Amino acid sequence: MILGFRVCNYRSFRDEASLSLSATRLDQGVGHDVVVAEDGSTRDVLPVLAVLGANASGKSNILRALGFMRSLVLRSAQSSPFDRIPRDPFRFDTSAERSSLFELDFVVNGERYMYGFELGADRIIGEWLFTYPHKRPQTVFERDGDEFQFGRRLVGGSARAVAEIVRPNSLFLSVMATAKNRELDGIYRFFQRGISVLEANDRSDFDQLGIQRLKRLRVQVLQLAAMADLGIREAKIEKVERDPDELDAMRAAISKSLPNELGPAEKAAQVQEILDSFMDRGEVLELIHRSGVGGSSLPFEEESLGTRSWLTFLVYALDALDVGGTLIVDELDLSLHPLLVKEAVGLFQSKRTNARHAQLIFSTHDATLLGRTQDGLELSRGQIWFAEKDDQARSSLTPLSDYRPRKGEDLQRGYLQGRYGGTPRMARGSVSGAATVGRDRDE
Repeated sequence: MILGFRVCNYRSFRDEASLSLSATRLDQGVGHDVVVAEDGSTRDVLPVLAVLGANASGKSNILRALGFMRSLVLRSAQSSPFDRIPRDPFRFDTSAERSSLFELDFVVNGERYMYGFELGADRIIGEWLFTYPHKRPQTVFERDGDEFQFGRRLVGGSARAVAEIVRPNSLFLSVMATAKNRELDGIYRFFQRGISVLEANDRSDFDQLGIQRLKRLRVQVLQLAAMADLGIREAKIEKVERDPDELDAMRAAISKSLPNELGPAEKAAQVQEILDSFMDRGEVLELIHRSGVGGSSLPFEEESLGTRSWLTFLVYALDALDVGGTLIVDELDLSLHPLLVKEAVGLFQSKRTNARHAQLIFSTHDATLLGRTQDGLELSRGQIWFAEKDDQARSSLTPLSDYRPRKGEDLQRGYLQGRYGGTPRMARGSVSGAATVGRDRDE
């Protein structure tokens, strides 16, 4: 589970910004008790966190920052020695000359960790991993440029041997996993399997990872699809044969991108692994609908955006619920009815459907989530955050709890009235009013 995240100098977040998923007294009854220390002590952790804000306020950027951190952990070991780090700093002043920082506070197998790194344009400036067996942090490793310090967990020679081959533009954690060093496996797997990212444009197609998950979760997905009254009766997955020449070209391109230091056997294995994971197992999805003649099918890409959005979300959500992972979703409400959005949140908010302490972190424009639901699964003050951008294009994050709304206050109405921030600042009246003025002038 994620306890907190902070970032500095990434896209619209020029200054440090952070999210916290640690429950407070304002979140009573919402959090999940999670063991976070060797002595068996627990911590109350939020299963859901929503980021609301106006268009271009930065709410998607904070989720992208989390996704970027995950991507760099998983892939930086495969970068070439001459690659620049794609860190995407704030662009509207001299911040491109400054470093960027990413740090995640999380729990793996009952143990709390703090992992982070600081990036320049072409090198890792710093990298660190701490653990909290009790209240005070213990160092697992710290990196300052090319210099490493190791704690008791990594006192053996294998970690030092890996440190000797880490390139300036690669993360130590990423290289440790690539070198098949098992000492930090749990941390790497948390980023690999414990975090999933679903961006808005990911719902226009069903990728191969989604198809593999759908095979495993077909029954639950179809049950929840039926609840949404989409008219879907079955999901059909068919294998499509690939042209041999096309596959050979793919293999050649992947092989060329891998480091030359790899031996022939290791390179061939990695080529096949990448081909299997990212290209295609050659499977396509069609949905069978109820109809007067018994049923007809449509390719997934021909379904409505709402159907594609709901089905894709369900596959990723059920997978996160199954493994106790964290799902990050940009624009959860994309082409979804507000009742479906509430159902999506309820899957994670309810302890009945979320027994493994999975988490959902999402951005949305859906202000109805600030209201009370019929089954009492409303979001607490600590689960609602607002993104705002100032007149210098700098984004910031603020939890609803900082505004200290009164007990029983109509949060939805207060938000739409601009009481808590995170809403558009309309210049000179409304857009519709401006359009009317323009028409009158033309006439």
